[in-house]
Amino acid sequence: EVRALAEAATRELRESDKCLLKSSPMMQEKGEWRDPFGHTCAWYAEVVGEVRGVCEYPDVKLNCPLSCSSRQECWKDERSPAAYFAWRDLQNIDRRASSRNGTVCLASSLHKAKVVEECKGWVKDGVPASSEYAHWWASFKAEGDNEDRPASALRLDLRDCEQLEAAIQEQCAFDAEQVRQFTADSQANGGDWTISFWVKPIGAVSLTAEGKFIPHVSFLSSVSPPTHNLVFGLWANPNG
Repeated sequence: EVRALAEAATRELRESDKCLLKSSPMMQEKGEWRDPFGHTCAWYAEVVGEVRGVCEYPDVKLNCPLSCSSRQECWKDERSPAAYFAWRDLQNIDRRASSRNGTVCLASSLHKAKVVEECKGWVKDGVPASSEYAHWWASFKAEGDNEDRPASALRLDLRDCEQLEAAIQEQCAFDAEQVRQFTADSQANGGDWTISFWVKPIGAVSLTAEGKFIPHVSFLSSVSPPTHNLVFGLWANPNG
């Protein structure tokens, strides 16, 4: 019987019986539509569970497919959100002995020599003097009350190519392909994403003179010119 049922002739579903994605134009409520009594789709959504047959009128079913469940919604397969890892294991990112102002980890697709070369070219062209980064750095270095000025943490001046070269730690390069896949997935799903990480001090070298641990992390999409996607750290409030 099962085999006979499986091999039996079937007929194609009518278009009106096929499910539709909620984003389909045919699943959109006609916001300006009203029935002869002035009722909108919102009214039908409120009373459909209380008034039997209220959605049986053809015009109501056509104009209020969601409120009246007159068209079957297609449900996408449920799947767990993908997870991407810039590093496959814990990273001990030491402060470089040759750099007092921090450490730079490059994407696996970049090479230290090329990054330094591009920095020198960018500086040689005279771009830094008028760049947004120059304004940001000036506000950081300014004395006195300045609400834009970061406090109590070292910063790497990415206009100083020798300082940049000294700060690059090639051993902490992150997986550029994972970042690319994450970016594509995020853009394809509305652009919302979550990033999760934790940091801890590696000893007294990570602490301020007052013994506090105040990490500063910058995520950049470009080094020369410096383009920050995300920055976190302690920022000074002029009012304390």
